[in-house]
Amino acid sequence: MVRHGDGDKPIWATEVGWNALPEDFPAFPNYGRVTLEKQAEYATQAYARASREWPWMGVMNYWFFRRPSDSEKGQTWYYFRLVEPDFTPLPVYNALTEWMHRPPAVGLGFHQEDHWALHYEGQWATERDGQAVLGAYRRGTAGDRLTFDFDGTALELVVRSPNDRERIQVWVDGRPHRLREVGPAPYTQAPSLRVARGLPNGRHHVELAVKDGDFSLDGIIVRQEAPRWPLWAALGTLAAAGGAFFGKRVRRAW
Repeated sequence: MVRHGDGDKPIWATEVGWNALPEDFPAFPNYGRVTLEKQAEYATQAYARASREWPWMGVMNYWFFRRPSDSEKGQTWYYFRLVEPDFTPLPVYNALTEWMHRPPAVGLGFHQEDHWALHYEGQWATERDGQAVLGAYRRGTAGDRLTFDFDGTALELVVRSPNDRERIQVWVDGRPHRLREVGPAPYTQAPSLRVARGLPNGRHHVELAVKDGDFSLDGIIVRQEAPRWPLWAALGTLAAAGGAFFGKRVRRAW
């Protein structure tokens, strides 16, 4: 996709799941076979990895919730279910429920301003605009606040105007950060403001306050950038090697 210019297009996974086929099932396990415990473990690991490492992943639909009866239990695909026909939950259902009730955070990639992990306080309003991602953005005025957590090393805000950076103040993990324009955002080519980069990889807390005027938020970009220390380490190694070589030449001259 990247080679053909589709690197910014998200991928949707419409059927995600593992088959907990019983060991004594007579037919060939054409979908593979895992235990109920491994089914639960792999399901939560898949969603966690997508959030942590796959910014290109759009929607992941787990397949499937339940069947109306057990009349199809002779089919191998029947054992992808989350609950039994009588709604008795299986380990995979309980594991996904527990995982989804963790404190929410924004994962890698481009996210809309209505992401469920964003907490708005004040008089924020939804504005319809054909130039915005999915036709709308969120507008805040003086005194409005926004808080959220994200998992990654860098954060950008997609806005409607470069002047928006003068209208807000942003703190990451309690420390104020100066905003910088870093160029057009994917999809809309709207201005993108860098809040932070080079953070330790992990979860960070963000607080945003509108100081004056109108501030327009059209999306959030979370990145996980490669650490820059290997480059500095390589340069340091080269410098040390060069110094050692020069020292040998000097000693030989004496």
